[in-house]
Amino acid sequence: MQLYIEFVRDLSHMKGEKEMSNYVTEDFTEEFMESLSNEWLYLIGGECGSGKTTAIMEKLVPYAAKNNKSVLYVCNRTALKDQLKQKYKHEDTLLHENPLKEVNDNLTIGMYQSITTSLEHRNMFLYAQHYDYVILDEAHLIYDASDYDINAFMFLEYLNQLESVIIALSGTPKSVIKMKEYLSRNINVIREVDKTNNPIRNIYLVENRDEFETLRKKYLDNGYKWFELVSKSNQFIGFKNSLKNYEAATILSNSNPKKNIYMTDYDELILNFIVEEEELMCDALAATKVLDVGVNINAHENFVVAFDCVEIPNTLEQFRSRIRVNKNKHYHVDLIFYVQKPPLWIIKQLKEKINDIEQVYKSLGDYETIVREHKQVIGERFRESGVISERKYNPITKKLLNEKLTFYKAIYDSKNVLEYYREMLKEMYPCATVTNISAVKVVEFFEELFQGKNVYTLDEEQKDLLKAKMKEIQIDRRHSNEVPSLLRINNYLKKEQLPYVIKSKKTRINGNQKRVWQLLKYII
Repeated sequence: MQLYIEFVRDLSHMKGEKEMSNYVTEDFTEEFMESLSNEWLYLIGGECGSGKTTAIMEKLVPYAAKNNKSVLYVCNRTALKDQLKQKYKHEDTLLHENPLKEVNDNLTIGMYQSITTSLEHRNMFLYAQHYDYVILDEAHLIYDASDYDINAFMFLEYLNQLESVIIALSGTPKSVIKMKEYLSRNINVIREVDKTNNPIRNIYLVENRDEFETLRKKYLDNGYKWFELVSKSNQFIGFKNSLKNYEAATILSNSNPKKNIYMTDYDELILNFIVEEEELMCDALAATKVLDVGVNINAHENFVVAFDCVEIPNTLEQFRSRIRVNKNKHYHVDLIFYVQKPPLWIIKQLKEKINDIEQVYKSLGDYETIVREHKQVIGERFRESGVISERKYNPITKKLLNEKLTFYKAIYDSKNVLEYYREMLKEMYPCATVTNISAVKVVEFFEELFQGKNVYTLDEEQKDLLKAKMKEIQIDRRHSNEVPSLLRINNYLKKEQLPYVIKSKKTRINGNQKRVWQLLKYII
């Protein structure tokens, strides 16, 4: 319980270690690589930071070179440092005619965006190339970015024509499995994600913005780095002013029209240093989803990754995993969520997009038929037949939009948003403690009563004060206007995993028999 008291004071307790183990490179043996065939799409689920890309570059590529075999390594545009720098200057980094970049005799690099754009422009160059191995790094992006960045259906149609060994790498592999109906090969899952193999130690849920901002300063005061995801650029307002005693920066996409308002030369310097050196020079950084994949920040101290947004689990995990705790580095990462419902306009916008797709399918036929008849998708042009074949009508895009709509509606309709977050995060990070920050107030109140003891009998005034405090933090949202009963208080203590229980017992006071509340603390 000292953990909570120290948390209230200065967070000094949180300097402990949380190491990663179990790296993907250990699985890439000579025997394993010899066994690979083109009958499957091999899916390697590797928790972020577990060395998936390292395994390919240090094991498979040299193996292929030794056997005179070629490798096509497909990645997100931001995974290549030189391409990432270009992204913030000019989005179109490669010509449609040749979306591939030869690194050496047996290694070629391509980017999802450039490859699919090339396919959309009827370029047959890709089909004329042969590769013995095709590696899909961050393969979940094919699905996850299908609503804004990648023509997933066209890309999978391309894969279906290949005779190569195909290996998909992902820290969130469920997104790859969601596309299995569009693949001509079956998926062979070689490695599952180990949800316990990460540097996360504590997760805190905060429902009050003032508390969220107070925590930000407490962590910074204790030597942590702060990395925060926001949903909109106007959330940058006041961020730097509130942290005048620290070095703070804000980063958003070059395509954002407000970039010149919120990004200074100093912010550009911070961004470039992240891209080129994989280091965070400042104390606190707030960013939009522009940094949710493709860049890494090496940890040389403990980190906090904070979320002032509502995002699907894959986005949360990908942003969290930008912080890399390298092998044998004894640092940990804490996660803090500002608990909130999604705005209604997001739900309305998703419904409109889905309805638009359904109307097109209804009048013109399903997307698969349209694409297969015309062999390609061509931007936003009208074909001579009058058929529109835009990437936004992609069936995989439709599937993703429906998934997002279901997720956001579930949070919005939830009677207890905090509990929704708690269950979601317990599923994502089963070994981390998920704590409602309001529980800290309860612990502080109890510890003031105990004063070193393990049993304390509350007088009537203290009992009323405890009930009032429990009502204030709304321990039971279904009965928030009621003074909580003893049963509800004990249920709350159990749910928050606090080592206390309150028992009602009869005792004699001044010769009269009365029922009192006795507070007991478990010894841990």
